[in-house]
Amino acid sequence: MEILFLLGLITLALLIGLATLVIVGLVLVLIFIKTSRIIVPRVTLLVVSMMEIPIKHILWTFKINTKHEGQDRIDLMLAKIRNQVYTKHFSEIPMSQRAIFLPQCIRHAECPAKLTGEGIICIGCGRCEAAKIKKEAEELGCMFFIVPGSSFVKRMIAKHKPKAIIGLGCYNEIKEGTAMTSALGIPTQGVPLLTDGCVGTTADWDELRKTMRLGT
Repeated sequence: MEILFLLGLITLALLIGLATLVIVGLVLVLIFIKTSRIIVPRVTLLVVSMMEIPIKHILWTFKINTKHEGQDRIDLMLAKIRNQVYTKHFSEIPMSQRAIFLPQCIRHAECPAKLTGEGIICIGCGRCEAAKIKKEAEELGCMFFIVPGSSFVKRMIAKHKPKAIIGLGCYNEIKEGTAMTSALGIPTQGVPLLTDGCVGTTADWDELRKTMRLGT
Protein backbone atom coordinates (compact mmCIF):
# COMPACT_ATOMS: atom_id res chain seq x y z
CA MET A 1 0.00 0.00 0.00
CA GLU A 2 2.82 2.39 0.85
CA ILE A 3 4.39 1.76 -2.57
CA LEU A 4 1.07 2.45 -4.32
CA PHE A 5 0.62 5.63 -2.28
CA LEU A 6 4.15 6.75 -3.19
CA LEU A 7 3.55 6.01 -6.88
CA GLY A 8 0.32 7.99 -6.69
CA LEU A 9 2.15 10.98 -5.22
CA ILE A 10 4.86 10.78 -7.89
CA THR A 11 2.23 10.58 -10.65
CA LEU A 12 0.33 13.52 -9.19
CA ALA A 13 3.54 15.57 -8.95
CA LEU A 14 4.38 14.78 -12.57
CA LEU A 15 0.90 15.77 -13.75
CA ILE A 16 1.08 19.03 -11.81
CA GLY A 17 4.54 19.70 -13.24
CA LEU A 18 3.38 19.05 -16.81
CA ALA A 19 0.27 21.20 -16.32
CA THR A 20 2.44 24.01 -14.97
CA LEU A 21 4.76 23.80 -18.00
CA VAL A 22 1.77 23.91 -20.36
CA ILE A 23 0.34 26.96 -18.58
CA VAL A 24 3.70 28.76 -18.58
CA GLY A 25 4.22 27.92 -22.27
CA LEU A 26 0.70 29.06 -23.10
CA VAL A 27 1.25 32.40 -21.39
CA LEU A 28 4.55 32.91 -23.23
CA VAL A 29 2.91 32.09 -26.57
CA LEU A 30 -0.04 34.43 -25.93
CA ILE A 31 2.36 37.25 -25.03
CA PHE A 32 4.18 36.68 -28.33
CA ILE A 33 0.92 36.56 -30.31
CA LYS A 34 -0.27 39.83 -28.78
CA THR A 35 2.99 41.80 -28.63
CA SER A 36 5.63 39.90 -30.69
CA ARG A 37 7.79 39.96 -27.54
CA ILE A 38 9.90 36.97 -26.54
CA ILE A 39 10.47 36.74 -22.79
CA VAL A 40 13.51 34.80 -21.51
CA PRO A 41 14.34 33.22 -24.91
CA ARG A 42 16.11 30.05 -23.72
CA VAL A 43 13.39 29.21 -21.19
CA THR A 44 10.69 29.94 -23.76
CA LEU A 45 12.44 27.73 -26.32
CA LEU A 46 12.69 24.83 -23.86
CA VAL A 47 9.14 25.05 -22.51
CA VAL A 48 7.32 25.72 -25.78
CA SER A 49 9.32 23.05 -27.66
CA MET A 50 8.44 20.47 -25.00
CA MET A 51 4.76 21.43 -24.73
CA GLU A 52 4.07 22.54 -28.32
CA ILE A 53 1.38 19.93 -29.08
CA PRO A 54 -0.80 20.50 -25.97
CA ILE A 55 -0.34 24.28 -26.28
CA LYS A 56 -1.52 24.24 -29.91
CA HIS A 57 -4.42 21.96 -28.97
CA ILE A 58 -5.58 24.36 -26.23
CA LEU A 59 -5.33 27.35 -28.55
CA TRP A 60 -7.29 25.46 -31.21
CA THR A 61 -9.93 24.42 -28.65
CA PHE A 62 -10.49 28.04 -27.62
CA LYS A 63 -10.38 29.17 -31.26
CA ILE A 64 -7.38 31.46 -30.70
CA ASN A 65 -5.91 32.26 -34.11
CA THR A 66 -2.17 31.54 -34.30
CA LYS A 67 -1.85 32.22 -38.01
CA HIS A 68 -0.28 35.29 -39.57
CA GLU A 69 -0.06 35.61 -43.36
CA GLY A 70 -0.53 31.85 -43.62
CA GLN A 71 2.26 31.03 -41.16
CA ASP A 72 1.92 29.62 -37.66
CA ARG A 73 3.03 32.14 -35.01
CA ILE A 74 4.38 29.40 -32.73
CA ASP A 75 6.63 28.15 -35.53
CA LEU A 76 7.64 31.78 -36.11
CA MET A 77 8.43 32.25 -32.42
CA LEU A 78 10.56 29.11 -32.16
CA ALA A 79 12.42 30.01 -35.37
CA LYS A 80 13.14 33.53 -34.09
CA ILE A 81 14.33 32.28 -30.71
CA ARG A 82 16.76 29.75 -32.21
CA ASN A 83 18.16 32.46 -34.49
CA GLN A 84 18.64 34.74 -31.50
CA VAL A 85 20.17 32.04 -29.29
CA TYR A 86 22.68 30.86 -31.91
CA THR A 87 23.66 34.16 -33.57
CA LYS A 88 26.86 34.66 -31.57
CA HIS A 89 28.09 31.09 -32.05
CA PHE A 90 27.16 31.20 -35.74
CA SER A 91 29.07 34.46 -36.26
CA GLU A 92 32.26 32.88 -34.92
CA ILE A 93 32.32 30.08 -37.53
CA PRO A 94 34.63 30.72 -40.54
CA MET A 95 32.93 31.19 -43.91
CA SER A 96 34.58 28.08 -45.32
CA GLN A 97 32.78 25.97 -42.71
CA ARG A 98 29.30 27.41 -43.36
CA ALA A 99 26.69 25.79 -45.60
CA ILE A 100 23.73 27.55 -47.19
CA PHE A 101 20.64 25.51 -48.05
CA LEU A 102 17.97 26.92 -50.37
CA PRO A 103 14.70 25.03 -51.02
CA GLN A 104 13.91 23.94 -54.56
CA CYS A 105 10.64 25.91 -54.46
CA ILE A 106 12.56 29.17 -55.01
CA ARG A 107 13.35 28.07 -58.57
CA HIS A 108 11.57 29.51 -61.58
CA ALA A 109 8.90 27.30 -63.17
CA GLU A 110 11.16 26.91 -66.24
CA CYS A 111 14.37 26.23 -64.30
CA PRO A 112 16.72 24.10 -66.47
CA ALA A 113 18.88 22.92 -63.52
CA LYS A 114 19.31 19.18 -63.04
CA LEU A 115 19.22 17.08 -59.88
CA THR A 116 22.53 15.47 -58.89
CA GLY A 117 23.99 13.79 -55.84
CA GLU A 118 24.95 17.27 -54.60
CA GLY A 119 21.44 18.62 -54.98
CA ILE A 120 19.99 20.77 -57.76
CA ILE A 121 22.93 22.40 -59.50
CA CYS A 122 22.19 25.99 -60.50
CA ILE A 123 23.56 26.79 -63.97
CA GLY A 124 23.05 30.55 -63.66
CA CYS A 125 20.20 30.98 -66.13
CA GLY A 126 19.10 34.15 -64.31
CA ARG A 127 15.42 33.23 -64.07
CA CYS A 128 15.50 33.41 -60.25
CA GLU A 129 17.71 34.82 -57.51
CA ALA A 130 19.49 31.52 -56.82
CA ALA A 131 22.34 32.22 -59.25
CA LYS A 132 23.21 35.52 -57.54
CA ILE A 133 23.08 33.96 -54.08
CA LYS A 134 25.23 31.06 -55.25
CA LYS A 135 27.83 33.44 -56.72
CA GLU A 136 27.95 35.52 -53.53
CA ALA A 137 28.14 32.39 -51.35
CA GLU A 138 31.05 31.03 -53.35
CA GLU A 139 32.84 34.41 -53.21
CA LEU A 140 32.51 34.29 -49.43
CA GLY A 141 33.78 30.71 -49.43
CA CYS A 142 30.53 29.12 -48.19
CA MET A 143 29.15 25.78 -49.31
CA PHE A 144 25.93 26.20 -51.31
CA PHE A 145 23.10 23.72 -51.97
CA ILE A 146 19.63 23.79 -53.49
CA VAL A 147 17.68 21.17 -51.56
CA PRO A 148 15.42 18.61 -53.28
CA GLY A 149 14.12 17.28 -49.93
CA SER A 150 14.67 17.31 -46.18
CA SER A 151 16.63 14.04 -46.15
CA PHE A 152 19.15 15.66 -48.51
CA VAL A 153 20.17 18.16 -45.82
CA LYS A 154 21.05 15.33 -43.44
CA ARG A 155 23.14 13.61 -46.13
CA MET A 156 25.08 16.79 -46.94
CA ILE A 157 25.71 17.46 -43.25
CA ALA A 158 27.07 13.93 -42.85
CA LYS A 159 29.17 14.24 -46.01
CA HIS A 160 30.55 17.80 -45.81
CA LYS A 161 30.37 18.33 -42.02
CA PRO A 162 29.60 22.08 -41.97
CA LYS A 163 30.11 23.81 -38.63
CA ALA A 164 27.32 26.36 -39.25
CA ILE A 165 24.22 26.40 -41.44
CA ILE A 166 21.88 28.93 -43.04
CA GLY A 167 18.50 27.58 -44.09
CA LEU A 168 15.87 29.32 -46.22
CA GLY A 169 12.34 28.00 -45.85
CA CYS A 170 8.87 28.40 -44.38
CA TYR A 171 8.63 28.80 -40.61
CA ASN A 172 7.71 25.17 -40.04
CA GLU A 173 10.71 23.98 -42.07
CA ILE A 174 12.98 26.39 -40.20
CA LYS A 175 11.60 25.20 -36.85
CA GLU A 176 12.13 21.53 -37.68
CA GLY A 177 15.48 22.11 -39.39
CA THR A 178 16.95 24.18 -36.58
CA ALA A 179 15.73 21.64 -34.03
CA MET A 180 17.58 18.94 -35.95
CA THR A 181 20.81 20.93 -36.35
CA SER A 182 20.79 22.15 -32.75
CA ALA A 183 20.60 18.51 -31.64
CA LEU A 184 23.77 18.00 -33.71
CA GLY A 185 25.41 21.01 -32.07
CA ILE A 186 25.45 23.05 -35.31
CA PRO A 187 24.53 26.75 -34.90
CA THR A 188 21.91 27.60 -37.50
CA GLN A 189 20.22 30.72 -38.81
CA GLY A 190 16.84 30.41 -40.49
CA VAL A 191 15.61 32.93 -43.04
CA PRO A 192 11.85 32.68 -43.73
CA LEU A 193 10.25 32.65 -47.16
CA LEU A 194 7.88 35.51 -47.86
CA THR A 195 5.49 33.30 -49.85
CA ASP A 196 4.76 29.57 -49.83
CA GLY A 197 4.32 27.22 -52.75
CA CYS A 198 5.91 24.49 -54.80
CA VAL A 199 7.70 26.76 -57.25
CA GLY A 200 8.57 30.44 -57.68
CA THR A 201 8.40 31.31 -53.99
CA THR A 202 9.87 34.61 -52.82
CA ALA A 203 12.23 35.54 -50.01
CA ASP A 204 13.80 38.56 -48.38
CA TRP A 205 17.08 38.21 -50.26
CA ASP A 206 18.64 41.19 -48.47
CA GLU A 207 17.97 39.45 -45.15
CA LEU A 208 19.59 36.28 -46.49
CA ARG A 209 22.64 38.26 -47.65
CA LYS A 210 22.87 39.96 -44.27
CA THR A 211 22.74 36.56 -42.53
CA MET A 212 25.41 35.15 -44.86
CA ARG A 213 27.77 37.92 -43.75
CA LEU A 214 27.23 37.63 -40.00
CA GLY A 215 30.59 37.87 -38.27
CA THR A 216 32.40 39.59 -41.17
